[in-house]
Amino acid sequence: MSLSEMKLHRPASYMAALALLALALGCLNPKMSLTQTDSLSSDSLETNADSSSTSTIDLRNVALDYDFFSLPDTVKLNEAADLLETARNYQVNEQFVAAGYSFALARMMLTAVRADSLTGESLEFYNDLAAEVEGFYDDYVSRTVELPAEAPAEAIIAGVEEAEGDTVTGPEDIIRIEKGEVDTTSLSQALVYRPSLPNVPLERNRQVNNAIKFFQGKGRKVFTRWLQRAEVIVPQMQAILREEGMPEELVYVSMIESGFNNTAYSYAHASGPWQFIRSTGVIFGLEASYWHDERRDPAKATRAACRYLRKLYLQFGDWNLAIASYNCGERNVERQVNRIGSKDFWKMSRLPRQTRNYVPTYIAAAIMAQKPEEFGFEKVNYRKPDPLDTVLVTEMVDLHIAAQLVGTDFQTLKQLNPALIRWATPPNDTTWLLLPDSTADKFITGWANIPEDQKKRQTVHVVKKGETLSSIAKKYGTTSADIKSLAENKKVKFKKLAVGQEIVIPYAPAGYAKATVEEQIAQAPPKQEKIVYKVRRGDNLNSIAQKFGTTVSAIKKKNNLYKSNKIFPGQNLLIRSARAVEVEPPEEDEPAVAASSQKADNSPANPETHKVKRGETLSTIAAKYGLSVSALQKANKISNPGSLKAGAVLKLSNDADNQNDDAPQTGQYTVRKGDTIAKIARNQGVSVSELLKANGLGKQSIIHPGDKLKIPK
Repeated sequence: MSLSEMKLHRPASYMAALALLALALGCLNPKMSLTQTDSLSSDSLETNADSSSTSTIDLRNVALDYDFFSLPDTVKLNEAADLLETARNYQVNEQFVAAGYSFALARMMLTAVRADSLTGESLEFYNDLAAEVEGFYDDYVSRTVELPAEAPAEAIIAGVEEAEGDTVTGPEDIIRIEKGEVDTTSLSQALVYRPSLPNVPLERNRQVNNAIKFFQGKGRKVFTRWLQRAEVIVPQMQAILREEGMPEELVYVSMIESGFNNTAYSYAHASGPWQFIRSTGVIFGLEASYWHDERRDPAKATRAACRYLRKLYLQFGDWNLAIASYNCGERNVERQVNRIGSKDFWKMSRLPRQTRNYVPTYIAAAIMAQKPEEFGFEKVNYRKPDPLDTVLVTEMVDLHIAAQLVGTDFQTLKQLNPALIRWATPPNDTTWLLLPDSTADKFITGWANIPEDQKKRQTVHVVKKGETLSSIAKKYGTTSADIKSLAENKKVKFKKLAVGQEIVIPYAPAGYAKATVEEQIAQAPPKQEKIVYKVRRGDNLNSIAQKFGTTVSAIKKKNNLYKSNKIFPGQNLLIRSARAVEVEPPEEDEPAVAASSQKADNSPANPETHKVKRGETLSTIAAKYGLSVSALQKANKISNPGSLKAGAVLKLSNDADNQNDDAPQTGQYTVRKGDTIAKIARNQGVSVSELLKANGLGKQSIIHPGDKLKIPK
């Protein structure tokens, strides 16, 4: 296996990446299977906008296989639009794991569409979806005054990108899948030899300073949480780094990857504090099974990360390039080294945007974490972890029973053993179980006194006619993998179950909830409220989508707006809202139609002021009135958005200087730092293809700050 397969966003081949994604999701169906949603047509983009069904996609049942790839491109586009809407719904409600999965699937579906064969409204729809994929995390960050403490890594990097004002050329850079093998000649050295390597140069420059400002502003809660976790885990990891001859400041790669969270799991199926995918873990000595995952073991994962980072440094001879490769893969970095004839990371303008900002984000975090008090954070009081006891178990041990024996609770025992991903230790393996200090003898004595029939939560099931392994597992609230893993079922031929056959069934304790990604993505998306919104003057599809926590493509799909992006005052739009929004009535002769449960605000259609209510933020107020946060800040001279208090009266200025950056403009537009073709099109209420055509640009055209673009009317 090549090292380019080490992360899902840098796969060695197109189909390998799709197979990894489908496999990691635990797909249940052999075909693409979305539960009932808006009707799809194989030869048309039209949908049934009047359907009363809501989107309830079970992400576990979504498979990207050859049957899916044989579907017409229009069907793939519809499936991608549904998943992107689901992702936004999860994201608005801060269910980030499920949001990331939905987003990843939507992005992968777009890669399966043959864009060069699309024409007319199909091409328009594809461009809209590609633009929304590009701005998925950017839009979320731009609408947020301060990111929540557990915001995903993708949102962190998007926040740094916003602070840096980074620019990409277009959606093609976002959904492109890399192919090909990379050089692995230095791998054996990394696995065998442990030479002492030089320190990482932590130099401050404009990019690093912008990342620091982000952590002091929008990312403050995030960085504070990271520092809290650092108290115990940093001394442990740095001790291992010293033993391995690695610079201690590399510990902050784990900070950026996972926030020092041992159980972190990304939508790219990377797990643990160093965010290894399963195939990478195997290469560097980390085992993972249905019951046990060493990627979540902080000590073992840190040693594996040392081997990987050592391999990268030996390959490039430069820490910035090694860290960049950890993010985007060696092949991407090698290509840029060959292109510019230099190993200067800061000159590599064509690296993926995320990677361009990943390295300065790492440097900023490393600088700040070493002296947090100099940057407005509390000093970290590093301490040794509490002393622990260990015991070697050779059979399945229910952690609930073990916790009772040693006088603690299940959650505490799980935290002590993050590599144990189920309710018990593996049934057919030896496992070192970590226990509270001085409790090993108590456990051994207590366990020996438990009758054998009470140690395991198992029952025997007799197969009935028509039953399958999956139906049996569902009946007992377990999984097929659980059943297959038992030694008692070793001789069972699960592919050909016979009536009367006996199967041993393991089952979790009552009320047990698996802390796995599979369970998180199985949760139904938060309920969406269906409303009919009447378009007002100044509205565009982007501002309406932001107001209701949905996507432009979802609105267009439900209202058959494929032939044009144009909407007009008084037009009714069917919308499924992911957030509770009070729909203000428009002008008296244009009443808005809302669901019976929706309360209408009695304020005028275009109020000049707003009285802040408890729980409101500048972001929610801005979205409510179609303004930008910066416009509200400027109109009300607010330097610190966190100082907003209930009862304050805000001006809702319509002056040119305070107009929403997202409001549609006509005529000419001057490109700003951070702009992309897709972002400008989205904010101006036109399609990407319309904007490109009006300015004689192609899909690969690059825009620069200061360029003048014509905005088609």
